[in-house]
Amino acid sequence: MRLSKWFSSFGVEKQLILIQLGVLVLSAVIGRYESVIHEFDPYFNYRTTRYMTKEGFYSFHDWFDEMAWYPLGRIIGGTIYPGTLRLMYVKQLLTSVEVSQRLRHSC
Repeated sequence: MRLSKWFSSFGVEKQLILIQLGVLVLSAVIGRYESVIHEFDPYFNYRTTRYMTKEGFYSFHDWFDEMAWYPLGRIIGGTIYPGTLRLMYVKQLLTSVEVSQRLRHSC
């Protein structure tokens, strides 16, 4: 059974409880282990999302990052996974409704 079908089999109240439970678990992990980014891939995603939110999508699409794949560098805009783009839009959506969310906690 697919996860979306399984999730939609619950009523709205149970869905909200599951979402709240998930947020509570993630908050507990951040509270206990702090918001330290471990390993290199999440840090790379954090840097690219931070660059995209500050400089904009078009500047990001043409960005050549000298720090990635050192010493050769890498063209970032065309080779990045779509999750980074989604994260930028979620951050902009939360900012537009005046919800304070640190980017480091989302990566």
